[in-house]
Amino acid sequence: MILAESSKSFQEVVFELEPALQRLGLSVLARHDLGEALARRARGESRAFDEDYLLLDIVGWRAVEELLATDLRAGLALPWRFAVYTEDGATRLGFQPLSPPGGDARLARWVAEVEDKLTQLIDELR
Repeated sequence: MILAESSKSFQEVVFELEPALQRLGLSVLARHDLGEALARRARGESRAFDEDYLLLDIVGWRAVEELLATDLRAGLALPWRFAVYTEDGATRLGFQPLSPPGGDARLARWVAEVEDKLTQLIDELR
């Protein structure tokens, strides 16, 4: 896992996230507010989930098109997950490194480019 702590609040990171993604040529396919969903689910129970947790499904449309044109099985690695969450008052950012199917050199290069962009995203949001 690639994880980093941000000096910004959770809300600041969420506010800056989409413009930063756009600058990197990436788009949000889906948003999952797990913190809100878990808090809503725990209402009335003694165990409440008190952290913020936003999970994003991210794509780069040009890269996805190239990836699927190369090998349709590679779609199993899509979309890329990116998390913004709080833990003990700290805002954290992270993603799971990707692994290309089949060992194709073009796919490996593509995966490295995507991971570089996600790393740039973390650096920008710190």
